[in-house]
Formats: sequence, structure tokens, C-alpha cells
Amino acid sequence: MSACGPPCAPKFPGATTSAGRRAGLALISECGAANCCAAPTGERHSISSTTSFSQPNWPAWRHSGTASVDGVGCAQSETCHTHALLTVYRNGVRLALPDSIGRGTGCNYEMHTHDGSGVLHIETEVPRTFTLGQFLSLWGQGIGAGSVLGMPGPAQYYVISNETITPVTTDPAALPLTAHTEIVVILGTPPAALPRYDWPGSGL
Repeated sequence: MSACGPPCAPKFPGATTSAGRRAGLALISECGAANCCAAPTGERHSISSTTSFSQPNWPAWRHSGTASVDGVGCAQSETCHTHALLTVYRNGVRLALPDSIGRGTGCNYEMHTHDGSGVLHIETEVPRTFTLGQFLSLWGQGIGAGSVLGMPGPAQYYVISNETITPVTTDPAALPLTAHTEIVVILGTPPAALPRYDWPGSGL
């Protein structure tokens, strides 16, 4: 169960009004247009099932030591335990994240993965909100116009929160990893549709 989550959904450009929500969904429902992807399908998928249809792409994460990385330190407790989701598509194929990012020799960092699902476990002593950029620093990956997570760019970025999809028009590295928020990174040909992940059924 998530604890110490925010009292309300994060505010992203275009997502705070009905018109903005409709505009965001319309934009990414035009599957024939460049730089867009379909709205989520009506069918719900379990988050745990993502490991079975995600393609491995990156090497295992290796790290030793206890030094903080971009403000992310070793976890001291699980008093506040929340989860976000990072989903990466390349030419319509979902890519599996390394299964132990942030879990190294001598240190389980406050932000880490347990498997290839893309679920980011955030475990802190007091409420904290990390950013996508901080997670990528810990992972050792970057996002730029020419290279995105070690792959040729550019990429398109979207945020899914409360089943509202919003295109990202600001620096994606600054996106907050708040409870039950999904950040979607799309390279090349977009997928035909994005699954609706069943957060309540996941137990996270």
C-alpha cells in the first residue's frame, strides 16, 4: 500500500481543466500523426504482467558504496512507501527496465526497482518527491535530443495520472515521481494503444 502520498494529483500543463484533459486525449488519439500515441485502452492490465511482454534492453545495474546520487541516499526506513511507473516504448515495443536499479552492494537506495515492470519503489523516512531526472542519475542514463536512455532520440514524453494523459511540454527530467503517476517515453513508431494499468489491483 502507498503511504505518505500527495493529497491530490500533481498538476501538469493542460491537465487541470476538462478542456485541457480533452485536448490531451485528442492529441494522442491521432495515431496517424507524428509524435503521438493512442489513448489507453479500456482493458485493464496488471502491472506485474508487464514483465512478461516487455523486451530486455539494458544491462544489469551495478553499483557499490553508500554515497548519495543526485540527492538520492540509502533508504533508512519504509515509513513513506510510494510507487510510480516508468514506461519506455521503442517502435511500439515495451522495454523492460533492469530489475535492480538502486539496489547495490551495501545500499538499497530510497528509489529503486525490483523487476522489469517499470515500477519505481520510493521508500523514505519522511515524505519526499523525487524527479525523473534523479532516477535517471541513479540509473546512469540521460535524456536529450540526440540520445534518450542510451538510444537514438528524440523521444516524446507523456504523463498519465488518474487516467488522464498529458503531453509533456517542459523539461521531462523535472517531472515529479508522485504516487501512482506513470511517465511514458516513446521512441520511434508509437504503440497502437497504451494499457490502463490496474493500480488498485496491484496492491502497491
